[in-house]
Amino acid sequence: MPRKPAKRKQTRLARLDAATREIVALKATIVRSFHDLGRRLAEVHDEKLHEERGHATFDDYLEREVAFSRASAFKFMLLARTFTAEVARDLGADRLYAALRYIKATPEDESPADIPRLVIPVEGAGGKPGKKPLREASVREIAAAARAVAKGKGNAGAGPGAAKAKKLIRRAMEALGRAHVNGIDVTVAPRRKDGATRLRVDGVPVEGAWQAFAILAHAAEGET
Repeated sequence: MPRKPAKRKQTRLARLDAATREIVALKATIVRSFHDLGRRLAEVHDEKLHEERGHATFDDYLEREVAFSRASAFKFMLLARTFTAEVARDLGADRLYAALRYIKATPEDESPADIPRLVIPVEGAGGKPGKKPLREASVREIAAAARAVAKGKGNAGAGPGAAKAKKLIRRAMEALGRAHVNGIDVTVAPRRKDGATRLRVDGVPVEGAWQAFAILAHAAEGET
């Protein structure tokens, strides 16, 4: 393998040393500086700058140069790559990371861009289902909501009407999922939104909307 030109190597080495100094300094204010920290770690990782100091792996660099755990480093790198500095300052590392795990657990089509507007299903007074905007929900509440969804025990699946709702969704999917509305293929899929289970229907042209609604109504009539 050819050696890197001396000038380029010196430049990369200088960048590595600068990044290392900043990473060490940012650790002292990690609660408010995690986005900058993650950005610097990602720079070293993605460009393999650690090799300039003889570290064969990024993990070796983390251990020997900045005394940082692999799990924490990749967590902050993920957050820095996913969110803007403004969102990071507003919501904090732990809340954002918990929110990422929450949207991963739900069958909705949310993206990280939707996270600042999330509404989290929580357990309210007396054990009743409730909701909180993400910024008001604790990290523990967000994590609990993610676990509940992963186990199929979210608020939308609770209560005496849950079985009926699931059956209605299945009937609607069967009725509309393979239907042709004015010759247009229609797809239907379940999703969760703000703790409620809903249907998402795609591909229905305006002129075929009433026909699509009629199909859904007919499916619902069988459950009334």
